Amino acid sequence: MAKNKKRRSLTSKVEQRSKATEIKNNPFEVKINKQKHNILGRKNKHGKGVPVVSRSKGLQKRNATLLQEYKQRHKSNKFLDKRLGENDPEMSVEDKMMERFTLEKQRNHEKSGMYSLNTDEDLTHYGQSLSSLEKFEEPDLASDDEEGGMIDKKFVAEEHFGGFLTKKKTDEEGKPKTRQEIFEEIIAKSKKDKFNRQSEKEDVVKLTEQLDQDFNDVSQFLAKVKRDKDEERRKPDDYDMSVKELIFDMRAKASDRLKTPEELAKEEKEKLEKMETDRQRRMKGITETEEQENKRRMQYLSADDLNDGFELTRDNRSTLSYRDGVPSFGFDQGESDSEEKEEEGEEEVQEDDEEEEEDDESEEGEEEEEDNASDLDSETDEDDDEDDRTVKEIKSSLKKGNKQSVTKKVSIQEPVEKKKKIEEMMRLAKEELPYTFKAPTCLEELEGVLTGHSPSNQLTIIERMIKCHHPSLSDGNKAKLETLTTCIYQLMGKYVKEGKDLQPQFINGLTKHLYDLTQTCALASGNSLMGIICEKYESFNKETEDRGRSTFPSLDVLLYFKLVSALFPTSDFRHSVVTPTMLFMGAILSQCQVRSCQDVTFGLFICNLFLKNVSLSKRLVPEVMNFLQGILYMASDHESKTAGLVVAPFKQSGRFSKLLRHEGTSEAQLRPVKILDLVTDLEDLDQAEFSTWALGLTCHLLHQFSTLYVDLPSYSEIFSPIYILLQDKELLLNKYHHDVQSLGDEVLSHIEGSRQRTRRVLEVEKKKPAPLKMFEPKIEENYDPTRKYRSSGNKEHDEQQRLKHRHRREMKGAVREIRKDTQFIARQKLKEQKERDDERKEKVMRLHQMLATQEGDFRDIKRKKRKP
Repeated sequence: MAKNKKRRSLTSKVEQRSKATEIKNNPFEVKINKQKHNILGRKNKHGKGVPVVSRSKGLQKRNATLLQEYKQRHKSNKFLDKRLGENDPEMSVEDKMMERFTLEKQRNHEKSGMYSLNTDEDLTHYGQSLSSLEKFEEPDLASDDEEGGMIDKKFVAEEHFGGFLTKKKTDEEGKPKTRQEIFEEIIAKSKKDKFNRQSEKEDVVKLTEQLDQDFNDVSQFLAKVKRDKDEERRKPDDYDMSVKELIFDMRAKASDRLKTPEELAKEEKEKLEKMETDRQRRMKGITETEEQENKRRMQYLSADDLNDGFELTRDNRSTLSYRDGVPSFGFDQGESDSEEKEEEGEEEVQEDDEEEEEDDESEEGEEEEEDNASDLDSETDEDDDEDDRTVKEIKSSLKKGNKQSVTKKVSIQEPVEKKKKIEEMMRLAKEELPYTFKAPTCLEELEGVLTGHSPSNQLTIIERMIKCHHPSLSDGNKAKLETLTTCIYQLMGKYVKEGKDLQPQFINGLTKHLYDLTQTCALASGNSLMGIICEKYESFNKETEDRGRSTFPSLDVLLYFKLVSALFPTSDFRHSVVTPTMLFMGAILSQCQVRSCQDVTFGLFICNLFLKNVSLSKRLVPEVMNFLQGILYMASDHESKTAGLVVAPFKQSGRFSKLLRHEGTSEAQLRPVKILDLVTDLEDLDQAEFSTWALGLTCHLLHQFSTLYVDLPSYSEIFSPIYILLQDKELLLNKYHHDVQSLGDEVLSHIEGSRQRTRRVLEVEKKKPAPLKMFEPKIEENYDPTRKYRSSGNKEHDEQQRLKHRHRREMKGAVREIRKDTQFIARQKLKEQKERDDERKEKVMRLHQMLATQEGDFRDIKRKKRKP
């Protein structure tokens, strides 16, 4: 037997070796990995691979680990060994057993002593210690009857069947008692006990009555004390008062949610439409009460009514009503009302006559009536002729004493006054502005709507146009607002160009509307304004080519410049509207020659706009500095000292080079002036006052630009000509007011302080000279061709690179293993799904077979029944 076992083991080993050699030598299962560079003498460990073998090993490993975890994923029954010291390798078996025995004894001891009373604790009952109590019997509360009374325990033990006949009793002499003596003694003792109990009961009753009496006295005293406390408690305390005040305090309530712009626009439009409907009603002379009555009237609609608004006949029949038990219709209502009024008037006249007869003062009454009539004459001097005639008739009737006719005429006056009120209401409604307007399609339509209205009303009309055509209300409203924006731009230019009674409030209002429209449709607004700017620039260039010289544009161009800076961001490096506009403004300052005070005003206005536009970006504008330098030159005296400081478009000599100069000193004060005043009132302009204003504004702008450009490297070269002009005060500043002189001194001190800064000389950047390239081979010490990564000489760097390489390799391996595990789980799920499907198909097939068998048996039975 031993030999057979040995032979089997040897054969198995030979078979395994043969299998390994077959797998190793099978060329179809060996994969050769390619190398980028084949190096002689280097052993390549990973040159060959056997993917089939590695795949089978991985599959076996996953079947043993991952598959078992997958099958047990829904199971939770595990055996956990929680015995004391079982998982502690440092404890010996004897220590484990000792610890377990100690723990078991301790648990049993705790359970047994849970209800044990042998403790040192002092037990109490109603605050008294049980150890101090001598007896625990209940008191004897027996009644008078012997049957219901309680007998002493000792008596029962001695006298009853427990010891009545067994124990012998003796008297005082020691002689035994007879049976009769014993019974008499028992009866006497029981009577004595009964008497004692009765006397105790009487004492208890007396004591109870005494306590009741005392309690009544005490209760009255307690009731009085309680009433006093209640009265004190009823007095309002500061805390109670504050608590009650807090009840009535206003508490914070949840407010309504904020409405979206679309909802607000919809509400505005509905509000305007409602107000327009109300205005149309008042224009027709329909009061609010009449409209409400018309709404309350219900019209009968027949079954054949098409509800198309077309009415063939109108039912003028009135409803039936009863008055004093008599039926009446609508056409009798007016007559009955007039009859009632006449009856009431007759009753009033009769009452007045009776009073006059009783008092016998008819003459005085007539005089008073004549005085009243005269008062009526004085009041009706301003009325119409019809009112005069009615008043005269009333006066004559009063003189004649015919008061009944007076009441009739007064009743006639009521519809006249009502008619006047309705006419006044219609007139006021016609004078009101409509609340809804159609969006214009061109400038002519907009002007037609605005013609005949005041500037404030024109702004209101445009505002209502914008509200009625909000983009969220309809799809085509945005295009209408874009057209309206273009029309407003054209309207502003035309209004300013005409120059008739320019009102800044109207221009500011239009600018506000343009700002709102720009926020809604920015692209269309920018394109419209850019189109106008381009058109003006083309006309500017064409005029320059035709006339051979450039002139400052009109006031509407300056308005468009101002709109650009107000509606669009000016700090961007490049903007589709602002950048071309600034180029146009620079061209005006550099090409237009100053020939009048209006040109000076326009130029300084453009310089001020440039200051606002570049205040954030700090962009250098040479045209502005040249223009301000030219203004200073035009205000200076001696040409010899300032020669060479003038650049085109200014000239050193000529008629316009002395535009701002004047002989002697000027006492004109520096005061703020609006540009519209300078443009419109040039004829009444004082030359000295204008020169003072222009020079003061120039100094102010120079100070602002000097502060803005102080960090520029070319600051000294830019402001050197200006420094030369301001340095000699006799040429320029001494002839003006001290305010102008102080401004010039500030500019001069700021320029002088900034020019003294030392600047760094431009130097070539210092670099280490690069060596010439040599063609010598790079020789490395300790070169090892077997190592893939060579040492850089820094140990920490090499270790870091090694760790990175290892981490990258491990990460790739982990990702590869996770991917294979996922594929394995997916194959296992698919296998289980196929097994469930096959099992279901098999069950369905068995059911079909069973049903077919039953159907066949049923048909056989029917067939047999049919046979005779």
